Amino acid sequence: MKISAALIVKNEEKTLQRCIESIMPICNQIVVVDTGSNDKTPIIAANYGCDLFFNMWNNDFAEARNFAIRHCYNDWIFYIDADEELLVDDELLHILSLRFDDDAGGIIVNINNFLDAKLQTSKKHRFTRLFRNNENIRFKGKIHEQISDSILANGFKIFDSNISINHYGYIGKNADKEIRNKVLLEEDESEDVFTHYHLANTYFSMENYSDALDIYIKINDSVELTQEQQENTKIKIAQIYLKQNNFNDIINLLDFKAEDIDNEGLRLSILGATYLNLQDCFKAKEYYSHPAVNISKLVDPALLKKVNDVFKILNIT
Repeated sequence: MKISAALIVKNEEKTLQRCIESIMPICNQIVVVDTGSNDKTPIIAANYGCDLFFNMWNNDFAEARNFAIRHCYNDWIFYIDADEELLVDDELLHILSLRFDDDAGGIIVNINNFLDAKLQTSKKHRFTRLFRNNENIRFKGKIHEQISDSILANGFKIFDSNISINHYGYIGKNADKEIRNKVLLEEDESEDVFTHYHLANTYFSMENYSDALDIYIKINDSVELTQEQQENTKIKIAQIYLKQNNFNDIINLLDFKAEDIDNEGLRLSILGATYLNLQDCFKAKEYYSHPAVNISKLVDPALLKKVNDVFKILNIT
């Protein structure tokens, strides 16, 4: 596999070096498209020998990514963001050593989204990040852009892998990015459930819980959402209800078992917090003691320790 990497960047001087160094072992071309940096981002890219281009930002991620991939000359393209890091391991090297049939169009990878500076909590997603360089395969979507639909529409197949990328962009809050995402999603006049889902997530991240709740309730149980997105929607509603002391609705809402182990641990911990607030400490202890809570990467270990300390004080074992 000969691979070109494609990045779109703006003011990424703090993270770009780590990203570039992580992909250099597998990419003999790195295309970096700068959309308006006023820091050292372009200098860093140039110093590493990247193919550097400048393109005016037009509030459209798909447009920017398609501009980048048009400058890629290898048979395969790997797209990555500056706040991410590719993990080069035996799994990756094995995938790259395989000979794929002509109908192979894309490869799905794991994205480990770290949520705290200590890298103790994270959320995993899976996306197609490696795909065949074909003039008909292009990104779609002004925000949360996708390549998979285009791959499949052109008759190619997408394969699973255990290739992993670490994403550090959720650590801390970037107000500029949140506002940008909010504007782009609000400008989308389609009735697409996927767009509404991401807009609700953006509101939730910005702590605009009222608007987030309105959207989550409208799309809850939509068949257009994946199973994981349905689970996330219910859990986000429950988190908002917890802030509103709406405990009885939480119990009914979370009456399911999440397929994702991290979501399941978070679901159970919310139920535990709910019963604590209802002063049913034995029921709360039952939920907090579930193994899924202790291994979930979405449950704060410090908070869990405080809860267990309360149970000890109350002599609840």
